[in-house]
This record gives sequence, structure tokens and C-alpha cells, in this order.
Amino acid sequence: MSDRGDTRSWADLVVPALSVMFGMQVLRTLLPLMVYVLRDRVGWTAVQLGLLALVVFATGFLAAPLWRIAGVRGSLLATAGGLGMLRLAMQLWRGDPLITFGLAVAATVLFVLFLPTYLLSVLPGGPRATARYGVALMLGFAADTALHGVLLTWDLVWRDGMWTIGLVAALVAVQIGFLVRGARASATEATVGAAAPAEAAPAALTDVEAGPPVGAAAAAPGGAGLAWLAIGPVLALAMLQFENISRLASLSGWRLPLAYDWMVLTQVAGIALAAWAVGRVSRQGWFWVAGVGVGLAGVTLPTLSGVAPVAFQMLAGQLAFALLVTALFSGLGAGRPARRGRLTVANGFGMIMFVLLLFLTYSGYDIALPFPAAALVPVAAAILALCAVIATRGLPVQAVDASGAGARRPTDWLPALAVALLLILPGVVVATVRAPAVSPLAAHGGVRVMTFNIHNGFDTRGWLGLEAIARTIEQQQPDVVALQEAARGWVIDGSTDMLSWLSLRLDMPFVWDPTAGPLWGNAILSRFPIIQSEIYPLPTADLLLGRGFIRARLDVGTGQPLDVLATHYHHVEDGSAVRVQESQVILDAWAGAPRTVIAGDMNAVHGDPEIEMLRAAGLVEAVALAGLTPGYTYDSTKPYQRIDYIWLSPDLVAMSIVQGVRDVVITSGGASDHLGIAATLAR
Repeated sequence: MSDRGDTRSWADLVVPALSVMFGMQVLRTLLPLMVYVLRDRVGWTAVQLGLLALVVFATGFLAAPLWRIAGVRGSLLATAGGLGMLRLAMQLWRGDPLITFGLAVAATVLFVLFLPTYLLSVLPGGPRATARYGVALMLGFAADTALHGVLLTWDLVWRDGMWTIGLVAALVAVQIGFLVRGARASATEATVGAAAPAEAAPAALTDVEAGPPVGAAAAAPGGAGLAWLAIGPVLALAMLQFENISRLASLSGWRLPLAYDWMVLTQVAGIALAAWAVGRVSRQGWFWVAGVGVGLAGVTLPTLSGVAPVAFQMLAGQLAFALLVTALFSGLGAGRPARRGRLTVANGFGMIMFVLLLFLTYSGYDIALPFPAAALVPVAAAILALCAVIATRGLPVQAVDASGAGARRPTDWLPALAVALLLILPGVVVATVRAPAVSPLAAHGGVRVMTFNIHNGFDTRGWLGLEAIARTIEQQQPDVVALQEAARGWVIDGSTDMLSWLSLRLDMPFVWDPTAGPLWGNAILSRFPIIQSEIYPLPTADLLLGRGFIRARLDVGTGQPLDVLATHYHHVEDGSAVRVQESQVILDAWAGAPRTVIAGDMNAVHGDPEIEMLRAAGLVEAVALAGLTPGYTYDSTKPYQRIDYIWLSPDLVAMSIVQGVRDVVITSGGASDHLGIAATLAR
């Protein structure tokens, strides 16, 4: 039989790559909807959410029953094709996000079942075929990263417009087209192969029950089958680190387009290494041991200060990730035949590990854990490394698969060539997305200041609506915006760098104050030049969700700078004692300095000691000064209290009384669960 450089060679790359891309998009939609629809809107508890997640991902245990009912080829068509169609349905539906959540649950189940089904379909091809599946998996990660980054990390699912539907429909059409054509080619080859030698059997998209001899085809790998447990940690590593452009931008301090470019470049390097490794590096058993060592070092390097260490960590981690995944998948094709049930059990427990890794990463902000959440990425890497060692035990020193030993084929380089094409997208973004500009002269003749808790980008329905947030801000035409609850790479917030997105959308540079780890906190957007900025923690250090404030000195064009302090106080209802300490730190930082604005979500109302001590110190609140009553800012659906404030130093109030504190506005709408406040001050 000829080399598989035809439709089948492309099918065994395109089908899994696009399916993985769709699956990652679905996961980035499912997890936020659980938080912002089921928890915030419906009122589910963390325990209920955890149990639901376990039930959804435990459907991985249903793989073997599905194979018995539909066969491997039928299962593959159902899971991959169904995943694509559900992804399109998610794009078409623009109504209640609760329906989107239901579609995401169904699509997640199909994705969880697709992954082992595709593995089973390529097992007859031996180590090379399964290793190519591993490379296709990473190609899917890279394709997802490329699309995620060209959209500046605000995913297609959340966007409106016919162009989004057209793009998703085209991708689904390509996936299903290659899926059907590959299945037809497999059926034809299987018919021919019945009269041909066993080594001519198809290596992908086959129903293994109809192909090679029963001993090799009807079963999942033996001891190596347990190594499939690593699939959960592989997905977790991709989501938390190796696809997370927003995380890289926040840690490095790079502009988002540059972080995107570097992320894709490192993925291309990893996939090129993996393409070289397929069928070659398995000849030397020691190479895999070295790969495991590099893998552990690459993903556990401490994040040091400065850009270079973060950039190096990402490159080393991507190369290690590629080696370990290639080793794992290569070994999965070399094990002894055994029951398919073993692969199914490994799949189910692997998906449960995925849930646990993600749950523990973010539950540490609500529950005191006996270990730091940052330790979970090295734990996931260690599980992957261990499973790679277990899988590769079955590989001979000289790898031999169904296609013959050692022969290199042109199509082995298709993954690297395909992902190299993705470099066009980050190149276009870097070339076309310009940095936000500053303007020393405002259009108002004064300084318009705004504070807005953006609820991690999610509206009151549970939809990630960054455009609605941008329009709410834009309507007020502010010169300075204090933002709270800005996420930059949290998976439960869609892995979105909402601060960079808003900065680019509003054409306003920002300064960033990460308070709960490096990816969540406060920010200031400013049209004025930022002369100086500093960030400070707020007490107490043992809060699960860290708090802080940022102080920025702005050149407002008058020769006298304006100081803006932006903060977000402790949120627990009975936490007044903590908030009193926070107010004292704010007052100490202010120290009566003139031309100062203090803005933010203080999670307290008039009459609470943490608010009254600010008033007693001489600060004046803009809403009260303007006489707006009742002036409620929370919650935005049925406002009943004011917990968001713009405080002015006495000299600003005196200046503003002469010229008038103009246009003090409390915003409307449900773009966030808070309403914003905007006020124009004299310069």
C-alpha cells in the first residue's frame, strides 16, 4: 500500500486537531457558565457545582458501552461530528445563556468520549499512528491558541455577528468533510485489506473490529492503557498554562499581541520537535528518560522577575510538553492487547483528575487549602511524566510499527508545516493592533473619573459581554477609569485578558494591580500620561482572596498632577473589621495629599465604620456631593445599596464647587452586577 500522503494523511490530522480545538473552546465556555449562570444567577453552591462537574466528566466511563453499541467507526462519527454540530449550535444560539450551558454540557460529553475513541481507532497503526494522534492533539491546541489570540482572547462563542457564524460553520464543515471522507477511505482500505497482508491494514479512522487480527485490533493497549489517565492532566496543563495567552501577558508585562506571538512561536517549536520525534526518538530508550527530566524542569521552573525568565519558561515548557505527549501517545500504541474496559476506566479517572485540578486551582480563593494552588501545575506535569514512563516501557529500542521500522515519510512533517501557517495570524495581529495612545488634553475641560466593578466581564445573565462593558464605559467618555474584578487568564473566566481587551477597545493605556495571584485584581485606565504608579497590598495577608490598591499619578495638562487611588475592599458580609483596617491603610497612603481621587468597590454602605472613617478624615463622596438619591450601585438588576464610591480630597471639592461638579452619573444596565459611577472634576 502506498504511503498515506493522501486524504487519509490529512484526515488523521485535521479531524482530531479541529475536534480538539472545538473541545477546548467548549471547555472555556462550560466552566465560566457554571460559575456565572448556575452559581451567581441560579444560586447553586460550590458543592453542587463540583458534583455536577464530576457527573459531566465522569461520562468518560461510558466509552466502552458506546463502542459496543455503535462500533468504533460509528462512535467516532457520532462523537466528532456531534461535537462539531453542537459547537455550531452554541454559536447560533444568542438567547438565554442557560441554553448555551446545556449545549456546552452535551458538547463536553462528546469531547470526553471522542478522545479515547480516536485513540482506539488508530491503535492498529502501532506506535507511529498513536504518536501522530498526539501530535494532532497539540496541533489542535495550537489552532485553538491561534484563533483565541487573533480575537484578543475574547472567544468566538461570546461574540455576535454573521461572520462568527460563518467562520464556525466553515470550520465544522471542514471537520465533518474530512471525517466522512476518512471513514469512507478506511472502509475501502479495510475491504482491500481483507485479502492483503496484515501489515497493510488501515491505521486511522477504522472500525478496529473489521480490520486487523482480533488479538491486536479488538482491544485497547495493555499496561499502557492505564497511562491514558494522563489525558486529564494534559488538558489541564494546556488550559492553565500552555494555551493561556492572557497568563503570559500578565506575567511578562508584554502587550497582548506580543504575548500571543510568543505563545504560538513556542507551540510551533514544540510541534516541530514532536513531528521529528514520531517514529524516531523511540529508537533510543534513554531519550524518553531525558524528555521526562526536561518536562519536569520546564513546567516547574519558578517564575522569576523580568521578562526573559517567563519567556524562557514558556519555551522550555512547550518543548517539554511536546516531548512528553509524544512519548505518552507513542507508548500507548505499543502495549500488550487487553480489554477496552481498561482504556475506558483510565479515561474516566483521567477526566475526574481534570475536574479536580481545575477545581482545586480556583477553590483556594474560597476554601483554605493545605497547599498553594500554584503547586497544581507541577503536579499535573508529574502525572503526565509518570504516565509517559509507564506507556513507553512497551516500546522496543528499535521502534517497529505496522508501517515498517524507521522509514521517514513526507507526511510526518505535515503537523509542523500546518502549524507554521498559523504564524500568519499573530504576525497580522502584531502588525495591525497598535498600542493605546494618551492624550494630555481631555474634551471635557475637566477630568472625568469613573469607577466600575466589571464582574470579571460577565453580565447579570451570565454572559461574557466585554463589548457591553466597553459601551457602558464609553457612554460616560471618561478620562480615567478605576476597574475592579479584572481577570487576565483565569480559566473560570474564559481565559480572557479582559484588561488588555478593554484597553485596546477603548484606546486607553492601563496600569495593573494583581491582588489574588498574578491574574486577577484592580486596574486604572487613563487617557492622560501616567507619570508614576505603585501597587500596595491591603490587610490582612491571610485573606483567601487578596486585596490591594493601586496609586497612579497622572499628568492632566495643568502642571499639577492628579493622584488616583483605585481599590477593592474585602467582600465578606461580616468582614467589617477587615475593611476598617483597609480603610486605615488607604487613609495612611493618602495622608491628606491634595488633588487626590480614591475610587473603587468598598463593599460597605453609609453608616458602616469603614465608610464613616473616610468621611471623618475629610474625604467627600461625589454622589453625595451631587445630591443623587438614593444613589444605589448594587446590584444592577434591583439596586438596593451603594457600595461603590468616588472620594475627593477637600481641595478638589473646593475647586469643583466654583466650576460645578458636573455630570455625576450612576450608569444603568446589566453589563455587570455593579453599576458604575462617573463624575467630571475641575482640573
